[in-house]
Amino acid sequence: KYERFKNTTLGKLLLKDTIISEKCCLNTIIEVLSEKLDLIPFDLSEKHNEINCGDTDISEMSFLDTYKHYFEQSNMQYPLISEYVRAIQDASSNLDKLAHLVPVLDDHGEPYRSSGAFAVVFKMKDEQTGKCYALKCFTEEQEGRAEAYRQIADELEFVDSSYITSVKYLDKEIFVDSSCEEDEFPVLLMDWIDGETMENYIAENYQDNYAMSMLCYRFCKMAAWLRSQPFAHGDIKPDNIMVRPDGNLTLVDYDGMFVPAMKGQKSPTIGTKDFSHPLRTVDDFNETIDDFALASIALSLKAISLRPSLLDEYGGADRLLFSVEDYRDLSNSNVFVSLSELLGDTDLLLLYS
Repeated sequence: KYERFKNTTLGKLLLKDTIISEKCCLNTIIEVLSEKLDLIPFDLSEKHNEINCGDTDISEMSFLDTYKHYFEQSNMQYPLISEYVRAIQDASSNLDKLAHLVPVLDDHGEPYRSSGAFAVVFKMKDEQTGKCYALKCFTEEQEGRAEAYRQIADELEFVDSSYITSVKYLDKEIFVDSSCEEDEFPVLLMDWIDGETMENYIAENYQDNYAMSMLCYRFCKMAAWLRSQPFAHGDIKPDNIMVRPDGNLTLVDYDGMFVPAMKGQKSPTIGTKDFSHPLRTVDDFNETIDDFALASIALSLKAISLRPSLLDEYGGADRLLFSVEDYRDLSNSNVFVSLSELLGDTDLLLLYS
């Protein structure tokens, strides 16, 4: 990525090492890296504070050297999913402390897996106990991930609830033969949750009034439990909630979780836009960050249980009834107006309020 950066107009300019405004240099670099090269600059908040107190002139080369150091030291490369698959196929040889786990195979004889934006998750089994686990292997670097997951694991270790699964972060656990400079990479071990995502469950059952009423009831019970805890999930949405075969719910994907040990830090995410408060920022990071999403989803589930056609009319990909545009201006929200017709139901009235 640094080589790509050097060949940009900005990179070539910086190599001439002229003197310019520090603020100009900083803002230009951030724009080029984040928009033109799809890179994420490191946290420059302290540098911003320095600059905003008095815009000084500095050597452009000093900024280039800083970013060169960032790319070389912080931008760890990770294997491709196909490279992880090959490693998992011979798990006994490529895993360290987890070498006793074997991959569960799909109908094609491949390791059973699902992938997301930053990771791939494999279903693994301990053949001695018969217990299954989810093994999460990362495909992208996320700053502070190791320490965050250690703090999350410490917090959840003694939480006795079916709403949460235990997590364990293991550094340099899996050996992968890849084009990366490193050959050992971290993993996250979690209990495997049988069932389907709440997103899929709703798509299959939204016209069943009883099924949706029970889902709303169970969701509200989970929400009440979660709001009583000193931690927060950070990205509440149907795709991050599993519906078990018995109907009970379990939260998954803890990348954005807040635990008390993180007090004063910035949030790694602001959630998913159609389930988050429109004014939420990375500075909002405490045990209350789930409250808005919980209220929005609970109201949507209750409304759908009473009138399934609302999902057909207002639903969309990766959301339920409300969009971020609705949150920004409820007075002009068609779905919010439609819900007013259902206020004769006391439960919906409470959630609506």
